[in-house]
Amino acid sequence: MHRTAASLAVLALIATPALARHARQHTATPHPAFDMQRALKLHNDLRSSLGVPALSWSEALTQDAQNWANQLAKSGSFDHAANNDDGENLWTGWGGTFSQDSYFKSWLGERTAFINGVFPNISRSGNWADAGHYSQLIWRDTKELGCAAAYVGNRTVIVCRYRPAGNVEGEKALP
Repeated sequence: MHRTAASLAVLALIATPALARHARQHTATPHPAFDMQRALKLHNDLRSSLGVPALSWSEALTQDAQNWANQLAKSGSFDHAANNDDGENLWTGWGGTFSQDSYFKSWLGERTAFINGVFPNISRSGNWADAGHYSQLIWRDTKELGCAAAYVGNRTVIVCRYRPAGNVEGEKALP
């Protein structure tokens, strides 16, 4: 399976240098309110509604996601992990004014842009990134999920990892 470097979408949020300096002065902590079972249920309810097989929870992916979420929260950065062969969706929020499901709703919101074309032709706009989070949620060949959250100060970072990765060039998300 071959993925391009641009095979995963990123929520367009950029950390400021001041945020990065502030975050480095603090320790990232796993978010105690993040509900892993809820994350799996949200994914599998969506997949079920589309006739796509359910995902199983992976402790290995969860640990990888937690490590990356901790690093992003601590550094103040917001980038996909380099040298990662798994699929990855990222989300960040500040101030606790978001609901437990905000990250998922953000990714789910991309379904209005999604078309079930051959990747990278998966978006009504012609820009695959406009539907890239959503297509990873529903990618038919993905079998495992692991999600985690970390926070520093008032910033929360959520990372979900998917195996095998979706958004594979030349393939479709749905049968």
